[in-house]
Amino acid sequence: MFCTSCGKEVEPGKTFCTNCGATLSAGPAEPADQTTEPTLVVAAQQPVLSAQQPVAPPQAAALVRPAEPTPGQGPAVSAAGPPPPRRRYGLYAFIAGLVLVICAGAGVATYLLLRDDGTASSATPTTAEATTIIIGVDGTAGPGATTGPGGLLELVDLSTRATGIDASSVLESQGEVDYEVQNLLDKKPATCWAEGVAGYGVGEYVEFTWAAPVDIYQVRIVPGYDKTADGWDRWTSNGRVRTFELVFSDGTTEWFAVSDSRAMQSLDLTTTHTVTSVRFVITGVFEALPGPHKAEDTSVSELHLWGTE
Repeated sequence: MFCTSCGKEVEPGKTFCTNCGATLSAGPAEPADQTTEPTLVVAAQQPVLSAQQPVAPPQAAALVRPAEPTPGQGPAVSAAGPPPPRRRYGLYAFIAGLVLVICAGAGVATYLLLRDDGTASSATPTTAEATTIIIGVDGTAGPGATTGPGGLLELVDLSTRATGIDASSVLESQGEVDYEVQNLLDKKPATCWAEGVAGYGVGEYVEFTWAAPVDIYQVRIVPGYDKTADGWDRWTSNGRVRTFELVFSDGTTEWFAVSDSRAMQSLDLTTTHTVTSVRFVITGVFEALPGPHKAEDTSVSELHLWGTE
């Protein structure tokens, strides 16, 4: 018989192996096949190991070190994917600031474009003002046409057909130069009517009257003294009309503003006025520029009321 532990032959009847001391089974053992090496049977759920081959210890899992970042490059990206993008609060703040700067610049540009270059002695009226239209540079008031209730109308200069023209005051003559109210109608910019009170004459007026009612559509004006002689520019050295009102005999009033221009300016009335008198009243002026000839005498070279009889 053979020992079941070490495989050595044991004399029959022995109860233990004389070679390894293992306890032998009571029954007789079958002789092992001499052509096959004995194998060691281990507990269930364990792999069968050769009796003559050493069992290698289990191999430890390989440790993988993280790759070192290459100089000049950013950190390695995790296998889980790139980090979420940062919120662009800085970009949004920059865009909002840029919009505010653009809006502020637009407001300043609008102010510079709309402001007057002259200085007025009274506030500009808050009521609606007619649009200023430049129609000529020679100071003359030729025939004109406009659209009325009955269609296209041919307008005439009603100022020259007035039965009376009066002024609240007139500047005294200086030698051969006078400032009478009739100078408003002579179509000569180098002559003028000038008010004759102290200061710039705000509130002074010229009044036209007619024997029969007329329809007024337009007013045309050269709002200063357009004369230069001996190196002395009367336009800038005297007051010029900036705003005025027309007071009609029908009890209505219209306000107007003009530019500081030597050209004839034509202003349409907001409605047709059928009247027998019109009063032109100075409500605001461009002041005279400083200089040796500065005078607070507001002057008007031409003033014409256009309409139909």
